[in-house]
Amino acid sequence: MSVVDANTGEVVLVAPDTLTFNPDNYGREAVDQSTVDDYAEALRSGAEFPAIEVYADGEIAGGVHRWHAHSAVGLDIRTVVVECPENMSRRVFSASLNVRNGKRQTRKELERIAIDEARGNPDLSQTDLADALGVARSTVQRWVAPITQAADRTRKLKASLLLDAEWTQAK
Repeated sequence: MSVVDANTGEVVLVAPDTLTFNPDNYGREAVDQSTVDDYAEALRSGAEFPAIEVYADGEIAGGVHRWHAHSAVGLDIRTVVVECPENMSRRVFSASLNVRNGKRQTRKELERIAIDEARGNPDLSQTDLADALGVARSTVQRWVAPITQAADRTRKLKASLLLDAEWTQAK
């Protein structure tokens, strides 16, 4: 069964085992089993949850706790396809979905995501990262300051070495 009608983009009901979960693209240290249990109990009593967000390839982008709860209860789950912005990792995008819906990451988890993203994706602005994580820009600046300071020192050292090399060659 396909996750979504490619022509209409409408929400589609699928079996949880048709979706994939990549922990590397998930911003939490672990799935909170008590949240899964609470969601499963609510499902058993007839509650309906918002559709979980998935990428076109069937990987879960947001709604991991809801996915686990539906799996535990044996119910199909509503899905909607989302697209990760080109300048952002799937991990950050997943965290951004939790700002609007679901169980938010802890400050420690958000800090780790920000640091990892600053190391691996220096092209993502701190403003965009802060907006995605639902925190103030000053918070992201504080979290990634050691990384940006080290990068600045490296750039200055490289520039100095290049200038020295040019000075030596000019003589």
